[in-house]
Amino acid sequence: NDEDARHVKFSLDFLKETTEYQATVFSDVTGSRDAQRERKRVTSTGMLNVALAPRGGLAAILEPATTP
Repeated sequence: NDEDARHVKFSLDFLKETTEYQATVFSDVTGSRDAQRERKRVTSTGMLNVALAPRGGLAAILEPATTP
């Protein structure tokens, strides 16, 4: 990311249609050098919406969801 904060949306249409996934997203904490982790269930019809801090980034892990 550059000097500007921004919101980005990632389409998940590349995921297998019949499978539910767990997304683990690591992103920057605004005004800090720390990172935060967010977990959510997603499908191929969803989007990942992420806020990027200035000079920030993210990492995402997508894996098939397991039943709790």
